[in-house]
Formats: sequence, C-alpha cells, structure tokens
Amino acid sequence: MSDFILGNEKIRHHLRESIIKRSISHAYILAGDKGIGKSKIAREFAMELICEKNTGCGECPACRQFLADAYPDFFLYGCRRQRKYRNRQDSRKYSE
Repeated sequence: MSDFILGNEKIRHHLRESIIKRSISHAYILAGDKGIGKSKIAREFAMELICEKNTGCGECPACRQFLADAYPDFFLYGCRRQRKYRNRQDSRKYSE
C-alpha cells in the first residue's frame, strides 16, 4: 500500500499482508467520516490485487486499464463521485 495512508499503519499492514499471503476476504467495508480516504484506500487495494506484480505499479496492462477506469471487475459501491458508482439495487440485478 502506498504511504498516503498516514496514521493507519495497522490497516496498511493488514491489507498488504493479505495480498502477500493471498488471503483475501470476500468483502471489505471501509467506514468512517467523509473525506478520510475510504475510496482512495479501496482503489489502492484493488489496484494492488489486480496488478501483475502485486504492487500497484501503474505500468502493467492491468494497472493501466484500472487507472483508465476500464477494468471490468472493479466497482465502488456507495461512492457517488466515482464514474462507476453502483448501489445495492444495481448489484442485485447482476446477481440474478
């Protein structure tokens, strides 16, 4: 995880270790006050997961696709500012 997660070393360590050990949970809920970086953490974590080097390099084809908001398997739920916003009702349509 990048160093932008200041003051959250425990969270950064947990997420990084889950990537290294390939022990990824099926879901993560990031909760907290507005403006603390929940979406940024979600994007950074997702990019490291899909990266061919598991580092979020920004250079491999998967990272470039992710940075262009063209990665088909990434959606932020509940974040209205993102272009790929989906709510729970949308996800139910896709699961049927």
